[in-house]
Amino acid sequence: MTSRKCLVEMRTWAVAKGATVPTHFYKVILAESTAGELELFAFLLANDRQPLAGEPRDYLVTVDSIEALSGLDFFSVLPDADEHRLEAAVATQWPIP
Repeated sequence: MTSRKCLVEMRTWAVAKGATVPTHFYKVILAESTAGELELFAFLLANDRQPLAGEPRDYLVTVDSIEALSGLDFFSVLPDADEHRLEAAVATQWPIP
């Protein structure tokens, strides 16, 4: 699962009155276990009128892939070693235990 790559090109499509709507949306979550260990959860979903198929875990990707698509830098306040390790991994414990 950790080798899954994000192969989406972020685009927007126009709607009435000049507003634009993104083709995808994301959610990024930083969770801390009771043992004090950190794990990042990143979900990338199509912004579509159709209901999503499958389970939430089917949409897990790396935070690095969300950063590459969005141009944002999440969790830059974490120590660099932790940030790089956590952002490069696809979460494995969803739902959060």
